[in-house]
Amino acid sequence: MTRYTRTKEKRTDPRPAYIPLGVDTEDASYVYHTRTESVYTIEGTTVAYHQSLEGHSINVYMDYVADRRGWADRRLHRTLGDGLEQANPPEAV
Repeated sequence: MTRYTRTKEKRTDPRPAYIPLGVDTEDASYVYHTRTESVYTIEGTTVAYHQSLEGHSINVYMDYVADRRGWADRRLHRTLGDGLEQANPPEAV
């Protein structure tokens, strides 16, 4: 009979382990690691930075990147409406 060892912590977080956040105007990519509540900044093929959110919301970090570098392609939005607006920007009148 095969025995399986279960970890003491049962996973209850429905989110995937990694969530792509987007690409900034300087071509760096951002990935949110949900298990450790931290963000990896990838420049080229190298992890340039690893930042713990230290209890802050991911939205605070997204706003920080928007203010510092700007988003060329933002993948994670505060609301569904924000995401739809980026996907379908209003036409200029």
